[in-house]
Formats: sequence, structure tokens, C-alpha cells
Amino acid sequence: MAAGAPSATADSACADYKICVTSPHYGTDVSGQVTIDFTAPGMKNGDVRIWHQPDATHTDKWGYDRWTEAIPAADGTASATIDADDYPSGPMVVEISVWDSPPGDNSYTHSDNVYLSLFNTGGVDWSVGATDTPGQAAGLTLSYDDEFTGPLSISRTGVGTTYASATPYQSGGGEFGDAVFAEAGSANDPFTVKSSQYLRIRGQKAPDGFVDPQGWGRTYTSGFLASMGTDGQGFAASDAYFEARILMPGGYGTWPSFWVMGKNRITNGTSAPYTELDAVEQHGQSVSMKRTSQSTHCWACTPVVHDTHVQSTFAHGLDAGRTWHTYGVRVAGNEVNYYIDGEKIDTYYPADSSAHQPLFFMLDLAMGSGWPIDLSQQENKADMYVDYVRVWS
Repeated sequence: MAAGAPSATADSACADYKICVTSPHYGTDVSGQVTIDFTAPGMKNGDVRIWHQPDATHTDKWGYDRWTEAIPAADGTASATIDADDYPSGPMVVEISVWDSPPGDNSYTHSDNVYLSLFNTGGVDWSVGATDTPGQAAGLTLSYDDEFTGPLSISRTGVGTTYASATPYQSGGGEFGDAVFAEAGSANDPFTVKSSQYLRIRGQKAPDGFVDPQGWGRTYTSGFLASMGTDGQGFAASDAYFEARILMPGGYGTWPSFWVMGKNRITNGTSAPYTELDAVEQHGQSVSMKRTSQSTHCWACTPVVHDTHVQSTFAHGLDAGRTWHTYGVRVAGNEVNYYIDGEKIDTYYPADSSAHQPLFFMLDLAMGSGWPIDLSQQENKADMYVDYVRVWS
């Protein structure tokens, strides 16, 4: 395992009742025996938790949550050792939880938890790039499939490349939120393809001296990609099912999304009605990313439509920041249906035909937009992983 030096959050000034991870670094590649070291002054009990694939004792196909005890010593230091080779390969999120009551006493006053994102280079191959055609795509043909097995073809405008790294419906590529959408190949490149299987989009605190190119005063950078460029060229599909398998980033203030929009927003501007369908927006109001929403927007319509479904639980696995989930949206006839892990969670009945225009998709790790950003306990980083994006039409 590659642990490196103590992390930026680990020092003698670690605040009372807070977790400071000392090793390994956020985002580290690990394998074999891995020791999680942290400090939590004032805390008396704790554990680390990692999602595990099914085994002989736990047969649920979605896996289970495996806990390892990590009780802080009198000086607040604690550790737990896990065998990474016994867990799923690829992105691995370790939840560290602590509280200030001793073992067996649930009457705690203070508690804290941190999501430590690592990458398991060993481990067990489990549910990577699941290949079964989902029921909601029945009768359709797979028309787009990116498994992120090689370098991205991406540029700011998307002209001449597969993806745009800024919103293609604004001249030159636009932005939103409280993090700059950095370009691939730049000093703050947010995109990495890991193990020829996963796209990682990293949001992070910008280095000292960074100047927001838009002049908005933003101090974080992150990533965005769209399947269409500012010239209206690229991938779009109508009356289709769009799906992505994503492990969202834990952390306060993150705002990752997978969404689709009418191509006519690029070609016609805002002069005609256009549809936006948000398959998922995760709002970082807590470390654990429990709040998810699906939204239907009909812009420039008569009347304008903004319909949002919000939920805080998942039928399978845990929250969005600990376990993989598939997020999808299907336009069919007079319905727009939203899915998580293959289960329909919301339906919208559009009154405007713009939902049947060709739609392009977008993936991003935006930040802020009303949610305070605080990534200090994870070395000022937040990693979003995408296993695949697929479209059936």
C-alpha cells in the first residue's frame, strides 16, 4: 500500500470532537493490508466501514456494510487495519465515525464522520460495467456506450472532440456554480481515467494565487463534460433511456449531477422551448450525500415548468457517497420516468413536445450553489467516479 506522509488535516491542532485523518492520503492507491490512522480528540468510540461484495454469510446481491472497530486512545489517536484485497477493486470509500461516549453507551453528545476516498488497485472484480440491458430500456438499441477505458477526447467547446468541458449552450463554453470547470490538460485538470475502467472527476481547492478566469472570485476547481459541442455536433438521442453508474463524492458543498438537455438549446438559444431532465442531482448538505433529487424543467415554455422530486433514502446499498448507484431517465410517449438502481422513483407527464427533441447528456461535479463548501477534513478534495454512461434509443 502507498500511504505517504501524514495528510494536510493531521496536525497537533486537530479540533476537539473532529476527525483528522493522518494516513492514508485522500485519493491514495491502496492494496493489501491498509492501516487507517486518524486523530479524534475527545472521542471515546469509533469504527471504520467499507461496503463489501456479497459472500457466503451475506448473500444480498447488493453487498453489505462491513465494520471494523477503531476506538480512540486517551490522546485521541486511533487506527484500524483492513485487507483491501478482500474488498471490491476500484474506488473504495472508507467511512470513519466517532462519538464521545464509551463502548456500550449510546448517550453521546458529540459525533463526527468523514468519508475517505481511496482507490483499490487489488481486490475483487464485482459489478464493474454491469452489462445487462435494464428493463427500462426494453425494445431499444444501445446507441452510446462509454466505459472510460482510455483517455478522454475533450476540449472546452467540444468542437472536434467527443466531449465539451464547459456548458455547450453558451458561446465559448459556459459555467455555473462555485467551482471553476477546469480544462483537461491544464494545471488543475480534473479528469483521470483510473485502471482503464473509471472516470474520476476531482473537485479541489485551487492553489494559492489562482485567479478565477470568469472573475467570479471562485476558489475551487472541478470538472464538467457534455456529449455535444458548442457547434451543435456530438451525441444526442430522442425518446431514449440515458443511464450512468456513479459513485458520488462525500463532502460538504459538493453538487454532482447527471442530466440531459434538448439539443435545440444549443442550436436555437432560448428563443424556443427546451427541456432539461436531471436524472440526479446530489446536494452536499451533509458528508454522506443523502439528499438526491430528480427534476424536470421546461424552459421558455408556456407555462414554464420546474418539477422536482426529492428523496433521502436508497432502496439498495447506502447513500450516494458510500456505494455505487445507477441513475437513469427515460423519455417514452407522454412520460418522463426517472430511475435509481433500475427502480422507477418518479414520473412526469410533459405538456410540451420539446421533451421529444434530441437530448444530449452532461456529467459534472459542480459545487456550492447555496450549499457551504467545506472539504477541509478530506484534504480539500472530492472525487466523483463514473463507471459508464450508456444510452438506448
